[in-house]
Amino acid sequence: MSEKSDHERVEPLALSPRATAIALDCSIDRVYRLIKARELIAYKDGSHTKITMASIKARQARLLAAPFQPTSIAANRRHSADHGNTPDAA
Repeated sequence: MSEKSDHERVEPLALSPRATAIALDCSIDRVYRLIKARELIAYKDGSHTKITMASIKARQARLLAAPFQPTSIAANRRHSADHGNTPDAA
C-alpha cells in the first residue's frame, strides 16, 4: 500500500475553524459561537485553534436526535398567525 492511501483513510482528530465551518456548512463566526456555547470543544495547538472531531460528531448526533422544527420565515409566520400574534391581530 502506498503512504498516500494510508493517509487518506485516517480521519482527523480535530479540524480548524475554517474546515469545521465547511464541514457544518456554516460561517466561521457561527463556529466560534458554537465553541462559546460549549456545543463544540476547541483547544489551542500553539497559535492554532482546533475543534475536536468527536465534538462535531456529537453535536450532529444531538441535532439528529432532536425533533425537527421548521425555522423558515414562512413557518414562523404560520406559527404567529396560529397564535394571533400578527400585527393585524392587535
